[in-house]
Amino acid sequence: MADSFDAMTSDRPYRRALPLKAALEQIRQGAGTQFDPQLAFTWLELYPPDLQPQVDTG
Repeated sequence: MADSFDAMTSDRPYRRALPLKAALEQIRQGAGTQFDPQLAFTWLELYPPDLQPQVDTG
């Protein structure tokens, strides 16, 4: 997960870095498929609530 997060949030020669909130949203979306869900949600809890992606409940 750390490697994926670093890749998402770092500039590359072929693309710009994602904003932090967008990278966190990709981790949330990948929980259970690309990332272990328990680890993904623990990772998201490390960030203040205003940066955490919102879960669509409706």
